[in-house]
Amino acid sequence: PIDGIMIARIRTDQTLNDFEGGVRNLMHDLEDAYWELYFAYRDLEARKMGRDSALETWKKTAALYRTGSKGGSADREAEARSQYFLFRSQVEQALTDVFKDENRLRYIMGLPMSDGRLIRPADEPTLAKVAFDWSGIHCEALTRRVEIRREKWEIKRRELELIAARNFLLPRVDAVGKYRFVGLG
Repeated sequence: PIDGIMIARIRTDQTLNDFEGGVRNLMHDLEDAYWELYFAYRDLEARKMGRDSALETWKKTAALYRTGSKGGSADREAEARSQYFLFRSQVEQALTDVFKDENRLRYIMGLPMSDGRLIRPADEPTLAKVAFDWSGIHCEALTRRVEIRREKWEIKRRELELIAARNFLLPRVDAVGKYRFVGLG
């Protein structure tokens, strides 16, 4: 019976361990979605700058072509126009990526997909140098890693199940007795 209680306790610990792993994974996914949205906004801004620069180049080339000045040929104007439309399509794609990444972040956070507001990350990534103590991290990971703890509990549970199975192979001796008052009258 004690083995059965211990096995049930280990199963409860494994369930709590699974919950802890789920929370950890949720926070990891949330952080990834946040920084992906940050990158999408940065990418959008860079593409907008490229588009604006291509527009200025196209305007200058078109003006030179209209006036017949040096550097204003029809093929250069067509190339500049093509570059502008290429950058414009990239801006539209980057904006689509922003909306996609924002929807992913909203989904993870449990927010509605459209509430009339945009989520824009406010934090900048840290630029500080990080030096890891790998031996300390390794020891901590062995004791705190959810998957390793789960496997240790699984091994312990299997050991207790083996002990319980061996106990069922032993002969069982039950003594049964009866006690009664028998009276006359």
